[in-house]
Amino acid sequence: MVALWNTYGGFAGNRMSKSDPPALAVFGDGLVVADADRGLSLKASELTDLLRALRADLASQPATADPAGVSQIADARTVVLGVQVDGAMHTVTAYALDETRSDRGYADGLYDARDLLGALADRVNREGSPYTTDRVRLIAQPRPGQTGEKWPSSIPEPSASDEGGFEKILKGTQAADARRVFTRARQAGAWPVYRDHQGRPFAVTWRYVLPSE
Repeated sequence: MVALWNTYGGFAGNRMSKSDPPALAVFGDGLVVADADRGLSLKASELTDLLRALRADLASQPATADPAGVSQIADARTVVLGVQVDGAMHTVTAYALDETRSDRGYADGLYDARDLLGALADRVNREGSPYTTDRVRLIAQPRPGQTGEKWPSSIPEPSASDEGGFEKILKGTQAADARRVFTRARQAGAWPVYRDHQGRPFAVTWRYVLPSE
């Protein structure tokens, strides 16, 4: 991965989750993936121009940006912007970057990078094709007290120590079975609940795995 844009927090939670992939992930071969759902390939010149602009905007920024003259906003979302610099990913985290845009409390480069990546994400969703791979990330979250169906025998289930949740990358037949049985993370509605062999209920979903995972 050579560039990324992600958001997390607000009413949806205060930390990133692997069940939620980056809003946009850019890879060194030109592949751009939005929400692990749609993909598009950039021309070499487009990728070069994108990385040049992002490095100009982000390379000099601290890992955690501090806004000036901006009032604290409760339940705002945190934006993460990243670009590869000297072979390593440099990320900048900015709380309420979108919500405080009118105040311009952050460096102009952060808003420029956010707009550049946001516009690219819009393009991927508009012009791209469905993103699929032969690997999926299976996510299971405990649901104490709920009932559910029996866990499919062909798919790995949480271990005895996975009381707080479970994530596993599957491939081949196991990945195909997970796609067939479980609800994809992007689909609307509550995740279905399944019970493992110990009778513990878990809400289960999956998403496609990015090349960097």
